[in-house]
Amino acid sequence: MEIWNFPACSFFSDHHTHTIMPSLLSGRILHFPKLSATSSSESYSSKQVKFPKKISQNSATSVRPAGKPSLAKMFTETTICPIYTLTDSGSPLRKTHKLNLEVSPHRAVSAVRLMRIEFGGAFADLLNEQGKGSGDNEMGYVERTLGFRTRDLDDRDLRLVTEVVGGTIRWRRYLDHLILSLCHDERTFRSMEPLLVQVVKKLDKLRRNFLWKSNKEGKGYNLVNWKNVLLSKERGGLGIRYLRLQNESLLMKWLWRYTEEDAALWKEVIVAKYGGLNPWCTKITSEPYGVGVWRTIRNLWPQMEGNVYIKVGNGNKTKFWKDGWIDQTSLRELFLDLFLICENPDARVSDCWTEQGWNISLRRLLNDWEVERVAAVLEKLAGMIITTTATDKILWKHSKDGVFSVNNAYKRGLMGMTGPPKYNWNYFWKSDIPTKILRIGFYEITKLDMPPYAVVDESVRLAKVALRPGAGNLVNGILRKLAVLKESDSLPAVEVDGDDRQQARGLATLYSHPVWMVRRWTKYFGQDTAIKLMTWNNSYPSFSLRANTGKGLTGADLVSRLKMLKVPHEPSLYLDDFVRLKTGMQNVIQAGLLKEGFCAVQDESAGLVVSIVDPQPGENIIDCCAAPGGKTLFMASRLNGQGKLFAVDINEGRLRILRETAKLHQVIDVISTIHSDLRTFSTDKVVEWDKVLLDAPCSGLGVLSKRADLRWNRRLEDMEQLKHLQDELLDSASRLVKPGGVLIYSTCSIDPEENEERIEAFLLRHPEFYIDPVNKYVPENFVTNRGFYMSNPVKHELDGAFAARLHESPDRLLSQVGHSKPCMQQFSLQAIIIRAQFLKDEMQRRHAVCSRPRESEV
Repeated sequence: MEIWNFPACSFFSDHHTHTIMPSLLSGRILHFPKLSATSSSESYSSKQVKFPKKISQNSATSVRPAGKPSLAKMFTETTICPIYTLTDSGSPLRKTHKLNLEVSPHRAVSAVRLMRIEFGGAFADLLNEQGKGSGDNEMGYVERTLGFRTRDLDDRDLRLVTEVVGGTIRWRRYLDHLILSLCHDERTFRSMEPLLVQVVKKLDKLRRNFLWKSNKEGKGYNLVNWKNVLLSKERGGLGIRYLRLQNESLLMKWLWRYTEEDAALWKEVIVAKYGGLNPWCTKITSEPYGVGVWRTIRNLWPQMEGNVYIKVGNGNKTKFWKDGWIDQTSLRELFLDLFLICENPDARVSDCWTEQGWNISLRRLLNDWEVERVAAVLEKLAGMIITTTATDKILWKHSKDGVFSVNNAYKRGLMGMTGPPKYNWNYFWKSDIPTKILRIGFYEITKLDMPPYAVVDESVRLAKVALRPGAGNLVNGILRKLAVLKESDSLPAVEVDGDDRQQARGLATLYSHPVWMVRRWTKYFGQDTAIKLMTWNNSYPSFSLRANTGKGLTGADLVSRLKMLKVPHEPSLYLDDFVRLKTGMQNVIQAGLLKEGFCAVQDESAGLVVSIVDPQPGENIIDCCAAPGGKTLFMASRLNGQGKLFAVDINEGRLRILRETAKLHQVIDVISTIHSDLRTFSTDKVVEWDKVLLDAPCSGLGVLSKRADLRWNRRLEDMEQLKHLQDELLDSASRLVKPGGVLIYSTCSIDPEENEERIEAFLLRHPEFYIDPVNKYVPENFVTNRGFYMSNPVKHELDGAFAARLHESPDRLLSQVGHSKPCMQQFSLQAIIIRAQFLKDEMQRRHAVCSRPRESEV
């Protein structure tokens, strides 16, 4: 325990009034002499001390004004500094550290300045209030030490002594300030003083140099913006303390204490000096000198005000119109017209509350249109009861108990900072760079047959640059061992034995797929089909081109153009306007076929979905979730300029690309784009479309051969979210189908939960729809036993896709325009028969699933 004794003078300058609060200095006992109104450091200023022009020894006692302190007493109290003793009681082996400032340099300076003064009673009086005794002894000590005799003080000497005493007081204030800042820990100091901008910059520079390994010989390279480093780890930073923000959070605690400690002495001093703006804060301080600390604290009130709310008790503190006490909003903002005519804009809540209820005083009678506004105010105040016991208080929004916390305020400040874009920062701070380098090296050695020495050399260099020199040794050893095993043809094989979980892990490692995906496909399709699917996904993707029939071109024109360019290709087996390429897209892109709108890149599986829609000239068709517009453009070209095609999408940027492509393909006349969410768009539109195509958002598990990254970006949790989204979109799309119209649901996924099961759930919710088999629209080998369209990558060597054609009963009677939930009695006999057949087939299918895998349907 440390005991510090301080004299009666102020520990800081007059504007550091908060230093009289000993609660800041936890763990120490501070003894302050009692301060009176006339015993502060200000009483020692030159303005308050007056000396006679000339004082003799005989008349020293008689001429001293009554009640005035003697100069001797002031001189000794203001020039002898206290002793600060810091005892480290926790470590007995270490010596006690003492800082002795008993001898003041100002005392020596004043003594030297008075060397020419001869001995006189007046100076003895300055040293001793009684004019004798200890004063004579001290005067003799001064004479013997400095070797001079004093004389009576004249006006010049009196002014000199007064200036020395005043300067000593100022010097002592800053010395005490310096000692306190050194004796206390950094956090305590930052909670009492605003940090200077230059200090923060220098401290941040020291921390940056330490972090980025800078020294006197070399310069440190800041690899990450310093503000991003200060963010929390959850937001991509290192969690290093932001000094300025922490200093503001600590100083903000005084604003909180200002609202809580009504009877505190320090608050009374602050209010007396600066004036209270309201019970929650003082007025803005704008004086240039002596208000630096509180001005900094007061400027933090706007930040504080945005994170607190008022809980009204008796209403004595809260202003009725100006404070945000109702839903954290002020009545002045909600009812500005009534505020302008109120009788007392600064009225308290207690002034407007009586036992009978609310009483709002206005300066004039109300107009007719203002009566409703008053009624709205009273309705807003309904349920608010003002008590007479509890007091109004401010509560912190971001804590359960409403109590302010410095740590919470600091976190709120960090949340307000603009951080880097959203990113999985575990890849940065918890680096798996060695694993990635080893994977690249393994692939180059085993799959690309590159020279092992070249692969090892480049991988080691990359590891040293990306991480540290020691990482290169690890990469070097593993890749050299791998090269030896490859030469001896003894690479270890992945084990696919054990239970289902172990087999899935082995297959996932062998074929580079997520474990959850392997287990899911094995469950639905069987292990053999799952292995074939993963092999297809790891093979080189194939691309198909569609001739732009909107310009009058045909598949034959596209074939002749490709022959001229010597691009290897083969005609499509399923669609006349499509051509399948045997190589990549580079030759086609370089020839400019896509830029000039001669053709478009589209897989045949997507073209078969358009065949299921079967757009006919003169029809009104809507394509929901249309962007980027491959199917939209194909359907528009088949309308032959007759009819109308509407493209709805939630992404305006992708719709803009669709419009530009439609202009290039010369089908813009029949396409109208609508920027809207389908779920919102369908609620207020009249059903008017003959055919509705919903190409729903899906997991994309059927196009993994073209999107290798998708397998790692997709998670199992996404499947559940996609199912709910697909159900919502199906319900919304069904509202747009006119009676007797067609709804086509399609995905680019092979997962049964996104395909067949979504149709089954939809038909249970909407019995007015029935399945229209797709046999007459696509080849028979694409049709499942349920009448759906399914493209199997293994069987058809196309991207995986699904489509279902649903027909609505033409006998549906609408109770109101846009209503899509008719009663059962409104169905035709044909619809009831088809529905019964569907339920029978469903029961047979589910019975068959229990005995064999559903591989035949894929």
